[in-house]
Amino acid sequence: MIRSLRTLLFPFSALFCAIAAIRNFLYNKGIIRSYSFPVPVVSIGNLTVGGTGKTPLTELLINHFSDSNCALLSRGYGRKTKGPIVASSHSTPEAIGDEPVQMKLKFPELKVVVAEKRVSGMNILLKSKPVPDIVFLDDAFQHRSVKPRLSIVVTDYYRPVYNDLCLPAGNLRESRKGMNRAHVILVNKCPVNMSSDEANEIQKKLAPLPSQKLFFSSIAYQSPKSLLGLGDNQNTHPEIFPENPNIIALAGIGNPKPFF
Repeated sequence: MIRSLRTLLFPFSALFCAIAAIRNFLYNKGIIRSYSFPVPVVSIGNLTVGGTGKTPLTELLINHFSDSNCALLSRGYGRKTKGPIVASSHSTPEAIGDEPVQMKLKFPELKVVVAEKRVSGMNILLKSKPVPDIVFLDDAFQHRSVKPRLSIVVTDYYRPVYNDLCLPAGNLRESRKGMNRAHVILVNKCPVNMSSDEANEIQKKLAPLPSQKLFFSSIAYQSPKSLLGLGDNQNTHPEIFPENPNIIALAGIGNPKPFF
């Protein structure tokens, strides 16, 4: 049933890809302008709708550059507000979106700005004191108004772009050729025991450009922790988390298969 529906939607996918290609052409030719900024800008995005693991990667990078003055610029998906907003420790998901709130809670010193128009968000960050050393653009691969110094595109091991189609018949926001804009391609959520032969096969199918770097990564989950305020060592109490507990798991991420 699903396959038949996707077949019916194929003409709309071809139209979607064509519109995305025309838009990228206009950016590439400078007809629609991309703006550069005097601070290093790192874009983390994807081609696939849904969870490819961009947020864990962004958190990893922010943590790695914790000695620098980092900032995060996001659109703030799911928020009920409009216009650019500088996040605070009291910001709510309704005001700035759930992922920006998550980032702010994990990294209290991180300057977080949400803005539909990324250029206006960048201008706010450049006027802040001190000016950020690095700005991370969250989910910005298709938002080309800000030109990044480094562009990372994340693809899901379980949903490879070479087996997918553009929306609505598939899950791609643009043709897989759009991946050529990236400086770095990261295949995420790989099995920890993935063989080198499989990695080579994926590399052949992705066919990165000579100028591009290709990496493979896995996501490791920490032990469950209680939310009942039972102390820092709460995850080690066997009476709270026995060896074989019965657990009801709820996931709100785009692709929960690896989580489960």
